Amino acid sequence: MGPGREFAKPGRALVRTASSRKPRFNGETKEVKVEFLVKIHKGEYGYDVVCPTLKGCASQGDTEEKALKNIKDAIREYLLAVQKVHKDEKIVRVEVSV
Repeated sequence: MGPGREFAKPGRALVRTASSRKPRFNGETKEVKVEFLVKIHKGEYGYDVVCPTLKGCASQGDTEEKALKNIKDAIREYLLAVQKVHKDEKIVRVEVSV
């Protein structure tokens, strides 16, 4: 079992990625680490991987390891693009109990 897979179900992997998105807290800029669940599918030509949380964010690779590396890059780029589009919006953290 590889790193980050300890809580993942078969066909799913927990991907840990450092977001390039750097929110400001009290005037300081900090890098944020975010975890995403991704779906992995072994196909005829390699591995396809999708991040269901981020609509349209997907990648692939010849091996599972390469596919996971590629989805980390795709997630990082996705978040950078979202940050650029919404750069003038204020982001706040909310906590919800269920």
